[in-house]
Amino acid sequence: MSTQTTRRAIVAGIAATPLAGLPALAGAAPLSEALTQAIARHKASRDAFLTCGDSDAEINATGAVEREARWELSTLPCDGVNDLLGKLRYLIDDERRDWGEPEFHESFGCVVVAVDAFLNSADYASEEEQA
Repeated sequence: MSTQTTRRAIVAGIAATPLAGLPALAGAAPLSEALTQAIARHKASRDAFLTCGDSDAEINATGAVEREARWELSTLPCDGVNDLLGKLRYLIDDERRDWGEPEFHESFGCVVVAVDAFLNSADYASEEEQA
């Protein structure tokens, strides 16, 4: 029996884990510095967007910065499963704050991007090949 985590096991575990359980799982260890900084950048850009003025130029400019920070966060390589779960927890909470509970398969797209980035990372791929 292999002790290494496979892509299939992670996907199955994520699928089987109720979203409400992710905060407990993600709180097990501190997040990496890179992820902590990316979350902070996204929070700051989101807050700037939510508090910007009414001009189209300001809305467009702050919205573009927020989308770029969300993309950076979603695609940032994780330093392991704890980082992945912490990132997913943050992104899910952020999506719920903006949109409520998911209703369609298009909902929570940044969460799908984050999982895909993790599963296709060079570090994870090399671990799976060794299994």
